[in-house]
Amino acid sequence: MNPALAVDRVQRLERLLEISRVLATTRDLPPLLKAVVDAATVLTDSEVSCIFLYDPEAQQLRLEFAPWLTPEATQAISVPLDHSIAGQVFRRKRPAVLQVRGQDSRPLQALGQQLGLPTRSVLAVPLIFRDKAIGVLKAMNKGGGSDYTGDDGSILETLSVLAATAIGNVRLVEDVQAAYHQLSSLDQAKSDFIAIASHEFRTPLGLILGHATFLREGAKPEVLEQLDVIIRNAERLKKIVEDLSRLNQLDQGTTELRLEVFSVQEFLDELVHGYESTATERYISLNDEVTPVGMLVEADREKIQIALSNLLDNALSFTGPGGHVLVGARQVPAATGERIGWVEFEVVDDGIGIAADKLQRIFDRFYQVGSHLRRRRGGLGLGLSVAKSMVERHKGRIWAESLVGKGSRFAFRVPERQRPSRGEGGAGAS
Repeated sequence: MNPALAVDRVQRLERLLEISRVLATTRDLPPLLKAVVDAATVLTDSEVSCIFLYDPEAQQLRLEFAPWLTPEATQAISVPLDHSIAGQVFRRKRPAVLQVRGQDSRPLQALGQQLGLPTRSVLAVPLIFRDKAIGVLKAMNKGGGSDYTGDDGSILETLSVLAATAIGNVRLVEDVQAAYHQLSSLDQAKSDFIAIASHEFRTPLGLILGHATFLREGAKPEVLEQLDVIIRNAERLKKIVEDLSRLNQLDQGTTELRLEVFSVQEFLDELVHGYESTATERYISLNDEVTPVGMLVEADREKIQIALSNLLDNALSFTGPGGHVLVGARQVPAATGERIGWVEFEVVDDGIGIAADKLQRIFDRFYQVGSHLRRRRGGLGLGLSVAKSMVERHKGRIWAESLVGKGSRFAFRVPERQRPSRGEGGAGAS
């Protein structure tokens, strides 16, 4: 592959990853449309871009965002599904390219007159959400007077997948919220949004990871670091999607405990081993400690791992170079009146710490201690909430202790054995 072409593709993928993060967290349509149009212009090296969305009542495509027009002028423009470039793309669900050279220039002239912009080339792709066309994304006037290429078409189609998913999700959420507002109940609306977002973003995220992984195999050394950044951040976004999905499953009561008896020492050794490279890269000392060594626990291994991993992710994120993180477990005897003892897991760090007035809220969904710090480290504030849900599913409890500037200790206890409630048969999920 030509080195210059490889660098260009890497830069485009970086932009796609950036826009995917923006779209995943933007819940209002106007800023979302602006982000999509800006990205389309940059990714295709065009002078301008715009978005049309379908109006089912008028059965026309309405111009929703065009950066060179005022909002009033934008609202006044709509195009029919017949005898228009956008309408053709919308009906056929296929991209279209129009260039002045070698083609009838009258459609471009008509488009330019309607949009108030001289137009010499157009690349248009459909916006498809759940197999249904919902609009059209247009890039216009390729830079330098050049023609649009196959790469331009591919990158704009990938962007259209992200855009259609985000637009469709926002519309669904708006519809659901409006309906539930009349019933004074928005909890289900939030749950619906989580289900929609976590499901629909898997496909475009897979496209980004697939492209980046493919390019990395034959990439030159000068672009390897950029590709690693793309893959690492895409994996981070993937974790956010997985956290959303887990929370929704817990809310809906569709998750079950798959119980097994396992060695706590082996479990922690395996967990810590998976984080050693991350800790080394950040110059953080990472160790584990179990008392007693041969301790066993009956629990859902995967869910305990998710809970502890989220606590460990949090500790590594807020501990600086030269810091220390300890992952531990100890046996806690049954208290008076209790029939079963406990296993207490903990993650201790000497990082920046958390103020006392923030400790009561850190397990709330989407809550972030110091928004500027969380933005720098990424995430939506879901990890600790997921951990809490996993622990409570085991009839356990979770808490945090911290001093600002000294560090934090996150801990949770689960019964050393899971027993069915009276009347249930056999050990298993409740």
